[in-house]
Amino acid sequence: ASHAKGTCVQCGFIVQGKDCPNKRRCQHCHDPQHQIMYRARRPCKGKRERYQKVLLETMMQITNHPDSFDIDTFELPQSVNDNALYREKFLERIRVHQEWVRPEHRRVLASSKRQVLT
Repeated sequence: ASHAKGTCVQCGFIVQGKDCPNKRRCQHCHDPQHQIMYRARRPCKGKRERYQKVLLETMMQITNHPDSFDIDTFELPQSVNDNALYREKFLERIRVHQEWVRPEHRRVLASSKRQVLT
């Protein structure tokens, strides 16, 4: 029942590709399709690290040259561009960072800090 709802927890042995020694008594999910669903939710460590590297490099580029960076002409890496979820997440993070580093935003932030201190 919990598998159909998507709330089941996969057996750790199955995740590791091993047979569960407690299969009959184990309270966790042993459905082989669940492993496919689990893998689809989280990319491998290498992909996550590449995503973070590209994101940080882009943020540094924006920080160093906030007025010359144009998000509309920026070419996304293929690994980010091919996945709609990553693409939207990446672009949103870049938009927020770009807004944050703009000089007018920093002036407003600095003046609001001064008002709080006085």
